[in-house]
Amino acid sequence: MVQDTDEMDIDQELDQATSSLTQSQRPHQNSNRELPIQVGKRNHPQRAHIPSTRSIADPDPAFNYTDKSPTAPQEGATTPKSTSFVNIFHSLLAIPELIVKIATHLAVDDLVSLYAISRDFHAVCDRQLTTVTVGNALEQAPESSETFRFKAFRKLCRPDPVFRPLTTTTPTTQPLQNRYVPSFRWLRMVVYRERVVGEIVEALAAAGHHLPRRLSLTLKRLWLTMDVTQNGIRRALMHNDNFWTADDLYIATMLIIKLDMYFADPIAGFRRGGGLRPLLMAQRSLTPMLHALLPDKYHFGAIDALQMYVRYEYRPSQPNRHLSIMGVPPHEVGIMCREGYGRGQERLEPPDDLIMKEADLRDMRLDSYYAQMMVHGYIDLEKVMEGRRASGMEE
Repeated sequence: MVQDTDEMDIDQELDQATSSLTQSQRPHQNSNRELPIQVGKRNHPQRAHIPSTRSIADPDPAFNYTDKSPTAPQEGATTPKSTSFVNIFHSLLAIPELIVKIATHLAVDDLVSLYAISRDFHAVCDRQLTTVTVGNALEQAPESSETFRFKAFRKLCRPDPVFRPLTTTTPTTQPLQNRYVPSFRWLRMVVYRERVVGEIVEALAAAGHHLPRRLSLTLKRLWLTMDVTQNGIRRALMHNDNFWTADDLYIATMLIIKLDMYFADPIAGFRRGGGLRPLLMAQRSLTPMLHALLPDKYHFGAIDALQMYVRYEYRPSQPNRHLSIMGVPPHEVGIMCREGYGRGQERLEPPDDLIMKEADLRDMRLDSYYAQMMVHGYIDLEKVMEGRRASGMEE
């Protein structure tokens, strides 16, 4: 009898709970979800526990009930304090000076990615974009950032994102012009050139052609001279003894000799391409020189050398001027030897010719040092001269 009474009590509770639901709150007839309703304190042997398919954190939206399960906090019970997640990056954003300092130490790809995905970091960098880009360049490529200054590369700059005026001394009758600041494109260019120059120095040293430590700076100044596409400006740049110093002219001449020795090697000369140095010096950058020095790494072959020559000064016959030569489009054939790399008509003087002319103009008499330049890195001339003095063989 007690068991029947308990079953009747349970059925009554279920009927009351079901009748209290509105028509919109009733579950679907085909739903297999069981009602999450407790049946009282007494445990029935068959209905002691009604399983639920939803967790406490995800209640059934079709019902409005109060959870009285043992896992729910009881009245008067002390709940443990919830630990909130601390975002270190967002905390650092509150200190713009620290964010700028961190940005100067990031790699270029990481800096650009963070600038693109974080709105707060984007705003901090925009307020001090010159400090971020120049500071990052000084950290990763100090020589290149000093040689390839952003003011000489207007196409790699952008208007100031915070619209600072170019100068505050402009008359009131003229509107203030927005200044240009270096962009991430200039930063990428500086870091890339630093890497290329470093690989050229390492490739020459690995081949046994050692040069002075100042070679990296001389190569960067040579690259900047290649960026100038007009003869008048190139000559003026070569005449500037603060930029092209006597040491730079000496090392550049030694580089020319070492390159001739590398490409005219009697054993590997054919594989390296004999006589390739004048063609490499006439390019618009030092990237082809790096590819020629490391042909296996950059897959540089005879076809690439021939294409460089076709672009530089090849003159096709009249019937073939509308045809591509060695894969080079007809509008690019034979244009690299002119000013503006094809935009002008006068022949553009290559940097190696200008170096020789400037050294002769300064009366440096570099021809008397050719032998020393050839043996540089192989023989210590100071020790040789000391030995000669000791044996009385000095001339």
